[in-house]
Amino acid sequence: MGWERAVTAVHGRMRSGWTDAAVPVLLRNGEGLDNKPFAAPTGKPWLFVELRWSGGGGGSIDGVVRRREGHIWLHAFVPFGIGIEEAHRLAAAAAALFEQQDVAGVVCADALPGGESSATVPSQIKGSWDGESVSIPFTFDEVFPS
Repeated sequence: MGWERAVTAVHGRMRSGWTDAAVPVLLRNGEGLDNKPFAAPTGKPWLFVELRWSGGGGGSIDGVVRRREGHIWLHAFVPFGIGIEEAHRLAAAAAALFEQQDVAGVVCADALPGGESSATVPSQIKGSWDGESVSIPFTFDEVFPS
């Protein structure tokens, strides 16, 4: 499994597992953000999902398989006035889709608190949203031809 397959697996789990149609999900490295104009949903909560590859990990296994590490970042945003508790609830609900799960070879650990999400908000909407983030460390094995 390469990085692209890991991203595809995580995005697929988010698409199939997130059932709250009232809360849209924007996926980094997928639909909604890359090379496209960004417009946050108006007046309602939303989620932003991104993956960050932190590189290698445990090294090679038999010289053919390399263990890779990364983090799934789940950012929940709510318009000012709704209350940060709703952002906490949404971040926790999204994290439950991944925490301690094997998502098509992406092995997820316990969720870690990530803190307030203002640094992640695209610049054109800063100042209008409260947010909460959670990070889920993961590993996957990448197989190289021998």
